[in-house]
Amino acid sequence: DLRQSSKDLNLERKSRINVERELRRLESVRPIPHLKGAHVFLVGVDPQGRDAKYLADLHSFWTALFREAGARVELFSIDLPPLRF
Repeated sequence: DLRQSSKDLNLERKSRINVERELRRLESVRPIPHLKGAHVFLVGVDPQGRDAKYLADLHSFWTALFREAGARVELFSIDLPPLRF
């Protein structure tokens, strides 16, 4: 659902996500992996119980994280559409 809930990153308990602050905090506990050239498809994102602002924050966070890792987010969707690679 991409609402990561771990000791290093917990986005589930937040009502809003400060993208820059969360990325810097995450980088302080572990390096961002190198994913240069990877194409990422984020499907099945679960916004249940959250508002549109939270979903936009979630999208911004993961897009920024994968960009820093060198990857490209091709799709961010709450649906599970058929994928063509």
